[in-house]
Amino acid sequence: MQIDEQIGKLYNTIRDRATSSHKEKRSVRMALNAEKLYQFMNAAYDHFSENLDKPFDFVKEALHLNLMPHDFKGHKLHLVLAVRNGMSSMGYPNTERQLLEKVKPLLASCMTLVITRNNLTGTIKDLLNSTFRKPVRMAFEELCDKWLPCGFESNGYTCCNIRFAHVKGHQASNGKIFQKGPYQPSITDGQFEGWFNGFGAELKKMMEELPRAGSEKDNAWGKHLQHLERLYDDNSKLSHSENVSHGTCFCCMNNVPEHVLPCGHILCTECVSALGDHKERDIMLVRYCPFHRHTHNWDRDPVQIRFKPEGAGIRTLSGGRGLVKLIMLEELQKLLNNITVQNFFNLIVGTSTGGIVSLGLGVKNLAVSECIRDFKDLFGKAFTPRRLKKL
Repeated sequence: MQIDEQIGKLYNTIRDRATSSHKEKRSVRMALNAEKLYQFMNAAYDHFSENLDKPFDFVKEALHLNLMPHDFKGHKLHLVLAVRNGMSSMGYPNTERQLLEKVKPLLASCMTLVITRNNLTGTIKDLLNSTFRKPVRMAFEELCDKWLPCGFESNGYTCCNIRFAHVKGHQASNGKIFQKGPYQPSITDGQFEGWFNGFGAELKKMMEELPRAGSEKDNAWGKHLQHLERLYDDNSKLSHSENVSHGTCFCCMNNVPEHVLPCGHILCTECVSALGDHKERDIMLVRYCPFHRHTHNWDRDPVQIRFKPEGAGIRTLSGGRGLVKLIMLEELQKLLNNITVQNFFNLIVGTSTGGIVSLGLGVKNLAVSECIRDFKDLFGKAFTPRRLKKL
């Protein structure tokens, strides 16, 4: 019948237009999921309840809803300092411009993880200007304040003062103040803007090169591992176990690390989840270190990393009365089938006698019985009665 034919044509037209619209939204990173659609509906309702004549700015609201990792600026600064230390250890020329050029591709790769893991919406140009520019600029300012020396040179002397220490003027490495004057950054504002534009072009290129098939987040992770491997191959000092951070995951440069690998590197929960395979609900099997996968490979005996269940708080062991606490922990351990008591706490802290117990249990990883024995020996030497002397 003619009506069936017309319905079919209408259906095909709607389907083609919807598919085309979805592809276009995805290309400019404005495709929504159910959670974000609900947020946009609320924002649009609030907007039109106050002003019916002004159109709802969909792009502005999308950028407003983007969530950034905690301490985004600090993590990026740690990346720059780690590369700087690695270049110094390897004996590479360590000028500030070379440093920023060295970190540019890895920083852009880290940003692809931020965008895909957090499902940030908006074009790359919008994200650069509204989301990334301010924290990157703040990281650069702090780098100048605390680490980059002044670039002023005169009469064979070079000023070695950072901005925070540039009070008396230009000072040489031997302590001599050879001229008065303010701090002169070795990288000017214009040079930083040029670098930031280059960084933006690098980020845009990486996002465009991500495969369209499969998960965008998984594709970004695979590409990031390749960039990470190249960086650590060029700066092998960075991959050594002494170059670890307890403040920044050196794999993604976006989160606080929590899980220690046998080689000494520490990864965040998101990187372990992306790197490992699920064994059980809260247990991941990690088969290699992403920093040096060819030399630190655990295929035969994968490392088991246990995640804290979602919703669980931080379990802290603290408090004084050292020997009393140790005896209580010993009895508690017996009730727990002699599983080492350290496994039940995320944080062990204390002061005075509590600090001694914390060092034994947390740092030396001693058994409770060993702590009791050592504490009794130490108690007799450190806490002895003393006669009151005349003033």
